[in-house]
Amino acid sequence: DDVEAQRSLLQYGVTLLTAAMEACDSSAPELRSMSRMKIRLLRYLDCLETVLMLFNHCYYREVYREFRDSDIRASACLYAQTGNVDSLQIMFQRHPCFLIPDILLILSSFPESMDINLYSSILDLLFVGKVAPLRADDASETAENILNRSILLTSLGESGGNVSDDGENLFELVTDNVYAHTRDCKSPDPSAVESWLSVRTLEIMNAGQIANTRRFIEATTTGNQLPMSPGRVSMNECLFALIDGMT
Repeated sequence: DDVEAQRSLLQYGVTLLTAAMEACDSSAPELRSMSRMKIRLLRYLDCLETVLMLFNHCYYREVYREFRDSDIRASACLYAQTGNVDSLQIMFQRHPCFLIPDILLILSSFPESMDINLYSSILDLLFVGKVAPLRADDASETAENILNRSILLTSLGESGGNVSDDGENLFELVTDNVYAHTRDCKSPDPSAVESWLSVRTLEIMNAGQIANTRRFIEATTTGNQLPMSPGRVSMNECLFALIDGMT
């Protein structure tokens, strides 16, 4: 239950594997399994630091174990569902490569009744541009080593492959740094963002959240980096007229 013991044990494992891999011939078949094991330990270290930040540097062993072995995107959606913006900001800071590609799903998880001004910092991440991990790559996490050791053949080969060559879910297996080398690690396409903005506006409106609909439109049409299509401009004008008539 000692967090320092947990951290030291993981770091010791990484050090042992690094030394063992350096001592191996580059063609040794065991390099692949050692690479995968080292990446797993690096993930555990990353997740340990994330959980400590999420819980104000308190260590809860079972919470940590569940988090490190889960799909991090699901945790982010849960925080959005409960309106926990502070924790969600930590998640995006610590694991941007996992979360930015699915930011539309996460934003859709916020309650329609929640004032968008409370999570505008998350909405701004729609326009983050290039997605990059928080820390520098370990030698085992570089694109060259990942390819050479056949760790992520499916994912690195084609967009949409979120499984390893052994059929495991990458979101439960690798680090943010490793996922950064996949073709899926990118911000949402502008056309997808614009389509989502229209759909989300109507979802908030249909939920009866009239004031929130106005705030959402205002927040997503002022100062963002996404040009509006004529269709979205027309829809917003109609909604404003409807809202004004209702209020």
